[in-house]
Amino acid sequence: MSAGTNVDQMLRYKGFSVEIEGVDGAPASEDAEWVSVTGGTDASFVVELGPNGPVEGPKLVTLLCLEGPMVAGRTWLAKWLAETALGKDARRDLRVASILKFGAARRRGKATAYKGCRIVHWKASDMDARGTETITERICIVAERAEIA
Repeated sequence: MSAGTNVDQMLRYKGFSVEIEGVDGAPASEDAEWVSVTGGTDASFVVELGPNGPVEGPKLVTLLCLEGPMVAGRTWLAKWLAETALGKDARRDLRVASILKFGAARRRGKATAYKGCRIVHWKASDMDARGTETITERICIVAERAEIA
């Protein structure tokens, strides 16, 4: 890189966007504050050995975990958690996309759509009135299937 190249003009990764559908009939909303997404990949398991070799079982999606700062505008998550806690069938469809930044411009990168998602874990970071750390939250989700969006 030459000394004159402005580092801010280089294409760089910014975070993840999560779009959720189906909360109380509201239109899809986008949340671009997530900084970490793990899991959510397709997996299949050998369920038996047949005469022609291994036979794969159904495709499964590994546990999808999102982590980022707790933000005030994430009301969709509070509604989803409340419905889950009340025992309702709280399945949602999510679209998770990487966000790429080029200078001041932001662009959505590769996206995956997760269908029939249910929250199985939620945790907020420890809070300390004397601390100045950002409060983060982590949710883990089980999806029925995943597809490239």
